[in-house]
Amino acid sequence: DGSPDVNNAIGIDDIDFYNCQAGSPPELGSSIDCTFEQGFCNFFQDDSADFEWERVSTETSSSGTGPGFDHTTGSGYYAYIETSFPRLPGERARLISALQFPSSTPRCLTFWYHMYGPDIGALNVFVQTVPISQDNISSALVWTKSGTQGNQWHRATQTIYGLNSTGVYGWRIAFEGIVGKGFLGDIALDDIFLSGSACPPSRVCDFELDLCEFQPNPAASWIRQQATNLPNFVNQDHTSSTSLGYFAMATQDTAKFVSRPYTNAGDECLKFWYFVNGPSGTTGKLSVARQNVGSQVESNLWSNDIYESAWRYGQVSINGGISAFSAVFQAVRSSSNVVIGIDDIILTLGYCPAPINCNFEGRTICSWTQQSEDTFDWLLQSGETESFGTGPTVDHTTNSAQGHYLYIESSLPAKLNDTARIISEHLVVGQGCFSLWYHMHGEDIGSLVIYTSTQTNPMTEVYRLQGEQGNQWNILNVDIGVTLQTNENLRIIVEGVVGVSFQGDISIDDAVWSPSITCSAVVVSTTPSGSVSPTTYPPSNY
Repeated sequence: DGSPDVNNAIGIDDIDFYNCQAGSPPELGSSIDCTFEQGFCNFFQDDSADFEWERVSTETSSSGTGPGFDHTTGSGYYAYIETSFPRLPGERARLISALQFPSSTPRCLTFWYHMYGPDIGALNVFVQTVPISQDNISSALVWTKSGTQGNQWHRATQTIYGLNSTGVYGWRIAFEGIVGKGFLGDIALDDIFLSGSACPPSRVCDFELDLCEFQPNPAASWIRQQATNLPNFVNQDHTSSTSLGYFAMATQDTAKFVSRPYTNAGDECLKFWYFVNGPSGTTGKLSVARQNVGSQVESNLWSNDIYESAWRYGQVSINGGISAFSAVFQAVRSSSNVVIGIDDIILTLGYCPAPINCNFEGRTICSWTQQSEDTFDWLLQSGETESFGTGPTVDHTTNSAQGHYLYIESSLPAKLNDTARIISEHLVVGQGCFSLWYHMHGEDIGSLVIYTSTQTNPMTEVYRLQGEQGNQWNILNVDIGVTLQTNENLRIIVEGVVGVSFQGDISIDDAVWSPSITCSAVVVSTTPSGSVSPTTYPPSNY
């Protein structure tokens, strides 16, 4: 309100309206597809949250976390949460979509996310249902991810069900970012799309939200179980390595767990993590079979009946055929005190890899696990690390900036003698040659340590390398000779130890286990494999 004249002027700009429909029913059906190129589209900040999402077209303000570019074009905008001061651990920011019409058919939500840094908290997606009375809005968690996921954009899809309940006026999507333990925890979001039908069936399941179309037989003989307060159990799931996570658990003495039919796609590898343990005098067994669609015959592929109070890795080769098939997990136990569980199932194309061998090009750490008893995590990386004067510029596998490797970030908040450890899957042979390639360049380099782990000797040091080793990838061969007791397995631990300051990044790549032979009998190339043609990165399609 005012009258401009020669001595003053009045201007307004960038007007946004939030929650301005109190006097009439809120509008339904505005598109929530968003690339963030022209703003936040039909997403709005939740003013009841602790802070707000931001929109940028550059790197986030903290090095060592956040993306270097958006997903849509590589030079456009994305949304992210800034976790630097004054943010505190556990604080939340929420983006809420425009309300959608009730739907009798499932809808598919697709989005891209970036979660990179040692202090990553969590990204949650909720469906919020608004009743006709427009009070008592209910929220249902439909997707969640926590911890660092590597320095790249990831695609997520989630089918949303139950959108036409009695008394529902409309529904909306809420993206919630949660601050982790420090400032290296920026979480980013881009390219959100909502389709008019269900998502294609997934070949991945972590049981954090549901049973992923697995069918228990008999009914309720497998359940989704939170990983807490169970006897004969480690009280943590595999996905999150916390007691807050979920896994699938057998509840009857004979129980089958049958996947939805998978379309045959040639040779494939079924990978999973499993748990079998119980008190003395009991027995328990987990087996995996293939059942072709239309057949009652189950072809047994794998089984294990050895007790251990730990999550273990399993994999099964699925040979190509002409028929669609289901994977059948079967638990058999002698007592209700026996715990049999599975977690993190994934079906991938191609043959199963050799045990613990990993070049990190699948943008995962393969069958290795980040240990929870250390100080921080190894990070998946491509190209240079964040600090000058330390770390490689290329990986070893492809000898390119597009290839991937693991490294420890020695900058703040890391401090002298902090440790990061990964531990291998269980190995049935105690003798062999373990090799990997390492890069240890910088005036502040700490140590790279190799341990063996068994039930009787959980952490035995077998090799230690300290200090500057030159600005190149080097081969490390370690002879392992462990005598295993009956029903005992071997695991290998790789530990990175922080040196005195930030120029101490340690990197590893191309881990290989050669059982039952010595390293002198192993022929290993002493040079990188040469540059390969990388996949175009970042991707330009959604």
